[in-house]
Amino acid sequence: MRDPHPSCTAPLVALLLGICLNAEAQPRFDPALDPLPAPRVQRPRPFGQGAVNVGGMLGFGSSGKTVAFTLGLNLGYFVLDGLEPGIFSDVTFGSEIETQISVLPYLRYIFHRSWRFSPFVKVQGGGLFFVEGPKLGLVGGGGGFVWGLGGNLGLNIEGMVFKLLPQSECPADDDCIRYNFGVSLSYLLGASPPRVRGPAPAPRPEQPQHQGPLGDEPGAPGEPAPLDETPTL
Repeated sequence: MRDPHPSCTAPLVALLLGICLNAEAQPRFDPALDPLPAPRVQRPRPFGQGAVNVGGMLGFGSSGKTVAFTLGLNLGYFVLDGLEPGIFSDVTFGSEIETQISVLPYLRYIFHRSWRFSPFVKVQGGGLFFVEGPKLGLVGGGGGFVWGLGGNLGLNIEGMVFKLLPQSECPADDDCIRYNFGVSLSYLLGASPPRVRGPAPAPRPEQPQHQGPLGDEPGAPGEPAPLDETPTL
């Protein structure tokens, strides 16, 4: 007579056997053969203490018969992270204008250091010298940002407001205020390019080492295996 309550033992055994076989088929992690990938090395932020900023600019302007060219250079050193004292100098010359030279030390603070976008504030002062004219003082401030162009190269965009001194050297209808908008390139020395480290290479499998002098073991290279000396009947 057929049992109305069939046993579940056989399906349960088959299920457990399948789980065990599946677990054996899964690859096992071996730290010696499959090391974890090494952590990526983060690029240090730019404009850190000890970095040197070297830059230059080329300007061109025209008004009627007047054509002017401006060449400028700057050099700065970061005494602290983001804090850069430096000096900027330029010369402006052209047709129908008087050649003038400016020498302007500055102090700049970059309050968000990034390889992509770094805003800053800046104070600056110095002298403006006309080759055949007066010598004036300049003092002012402003701000801008550095836009990273890749590597250690950056594009500087800034706006500055200057006051000419002394007031008596300005025309009667001139307030001695000058607005300056500039674009320049700079190169940062002492800042390494990004270095990204990939996974560490897997160790090479150990080669079997020979134990003892050559020929000490049966079947060793250089010596035939011993013959069976058992006497035959």
